[in-house]
Formats: sequence, C-alpha cells, structure tokens
Amino acid sequence: ILSYIALKKGLSIGTADARAGYLQATLPQEHERVFMNVPSFVEGWFPGAVCEVFKAVYGLPDAGRIFQRRASRVLKKIGFVELPHFPGVFKRIKDTHEEYVGVYVDDLFLCATDIQLLAQEITSNGLILGDTEVFQNGEPIKYNGIDIQFSHKYMSENTSESISKLLT
Repeated sequence: ILSYIALKKGLSIGTADARAGYLQATLPQEHERVFMNVPSFVEGWFPGAVCEVFKAVYGLPDAGRIFQRRASRVLKKIGFVELPHFPGVFKRIKDTHEEYVGVYVDDLFLCATDIQLLAQEITSNGLILGDTEVFQNGEPIKYNGIDIQFSHKYMSENTSESISKLLT
C-alpha cells in the first residue's frame, strides 16, 4: 500500500530499522512480571540467579505489540494519525505535503519528500532508528523478505482503483 501511495503522490520511499527496537519499549505496569535466568557470562558470578525483565525483549510473546504501541505514541506525538483501514500505517500532512510511515515489527517503511529529514525527526522524538535506506523510482527494494519493484509501469489500474477507494 505504501509503495503505491509513494508512486501516486510522487514521494520518495525508504526503509529503516528501529535499533534494538524491542529494548526501546518498556513493559507496561499492568503486564505480568517476567523473570529470566541471568546470561551465561554472569552465571559464574551469581550461580542460579534470575533477573526481572523490564523491557520488551525478543522472545517475549507481547514484545511486538508493546513496541508497536511505543512507535504509535512517538508518531502520534509528532502529528501522525493511524489510518483506520490499515493498522500500523500512519499519515500526517506537514507544510502542504503528505508523509507516511508503516510500522511492521521493528521495521519502518517511510514515504515522504525528504526521507532523511523524516527519519531524523522520528529519532529525535525518541524512536531510535538505524541506517535509513532511500530508494528511487525503478530501484528494487527488499523489505521484510519481500522484493518490491518501485516503478509506475508495474502498478496495475485495478490495484490503483482499489487502493484509491480505501484511501478516500
């Protein structure tokens, strides 16, 4: 959906990974308490010790949802609104142009006139992003194991009409 929006509106697209994404998200107070064995390099000093987990570590069943809530809070703080028909896809209008961010697990798909500026703004508001890759029309994109050809000539009219209806 976001690659279509970018093509339709003439936006650049890019991808970014939330650096240590799950560790950025703190477990909510209402979450049950979680304990784990200490890492092996500490085990020698504290045999049989366990530690309480306060962050949404990988492997915790709720970690993805907790990170998604954090990403949503950060994006809403800087003026994005989640699209009702597309959970995890956010839009804002800034200085007469539209910007979009899609969040999937700890990966972000960005659509904007200036991807680097958008990524910097997201990072400066508390969601720490790793390297951001920007793609031009015609370049192949690898996103979450999916190859996307970013080009007008591959967008079918049927797809175009269906997505346009959902966005209005």
